[in-house]
Amino acid sequence: MIHIFSALKNLLQSKKLHIDHWAFRLHYRFTVLFLLLFCIVVSTKQYAGEPIKCSKDTREYSALVENYCFITSTYTVKTALNKTVSEGAPHPGIYPSQDEEDHRYHRYYQWIGFILFIQAVFFYAPHWLWKMFEGGKLSSLLERDTRFLPREEQIKSRDFIIQHLRSRWTKDNLFIVKYLACEIWCFFNIFVQMAFLDGVFDNEFFSFGFEVMRHYQKNLPARTDPMLRMFPRITSCTYRYFGEGGKIRSESVLCVLAVNVMNEKIFLFLWFWFMVLSIITFCALIFKVVVFSVPSLRLSLLCIRFPCIREDDFKVIVETGNLSNYLFITLLGQNMDEPSFLEVIEYFVTIQRGKLN
Repeated sequence: MIHIFSALKNLLQSKKLHIDHWAFRLHYRFTVLFLLLFCIVVSTKQYAGEPIKCSKDTREYSALVENYCFITSTYTVKTALNKTVSEGAPHPGIYPSQDEEDHRYHRYYQWIGFILFIQAVFFYAPHWLWKMFEGGKLSSLLERDTRFLPREEQIKSRDFIIQHLRSRWTKDNLFIVKYLACEIWCFFNIFVQMAFLDGVFDNEFFSFGFEVMRHYQKNLPARTDPMLRMFPRITSCTYRYFGEGGKIRSESVLCVLAVNVMNEKIFLFLWFWFMVLSIITFCALIFKVVVFSVPSLRLSLLCIRFPCIREDDFKVIVETGNLSNYLFITLLGQNMDEPSFLEVIEYFVTIQRGKLN
């Protein structure tokens, strides 16, 4: 467990080298952190605690009944979700109905830990793919911090970076395509994961957050709470066994799903997080498309992000390079200290001006 939490801590630690933009990092760092943390919490409660407690008159078989109901799933009665105590329903969805078509079975709680872990893998996958596409170019160019090295070493590092820029200038056209493909994957992955959860929760996850907000805004009765419908805390379970004479006996027991107290909070948080993340990712994609389409915007953005460098120098960068070069220069600048980046751009622009002349 200590090793797992240490790995999660590494996701939050600020890395020296960033090969992508901040909106991209929200997916593979913060979202993955949330999902893995929730996975650990739910799994600990489910497999090391008491996720379910069931009532039965025969106390010596209580553990057997609880394991039976946890494995085979519990249910609520759909037509009794809004019934009151006076109508014969002690809890939402608890009613003596024998019509199995009216039963809503709850099996998801057995799989929550696996579901959260699989989602974490899918949110990390675009970053892993981008690392493969990037190929360690930035790390090889910036493997050492040259600020405190002798001047000779700083010059060697500068010349090495300039030589790489010259060798790849206007040639690596797919660099920007690969990066955008990974960010587009991030955007669509959010909706794929929400659709997956929607299927797990009987087509109710997409509207889950809206219904919860509407419920509490209108101050509706607690029995109509959508969280109790999706994540019931009190459920029924039909326990069947052989009685005297080999006859099959059936008993209906009441089960308390303590694990759903956490599940409802976790998935309500994930609903809001996925919504916010989708909006941020969509805006970031639109912004990139606009900037990549208008050279003057690329020039203005470079000048704003790196004010220490002259506009004329960046103008040469934009005019002589392609979109992949623009992206690489941006990533290079966000990982270098200001004086070193200034020196690299000035020397490289001098070379490019010589070619133009």
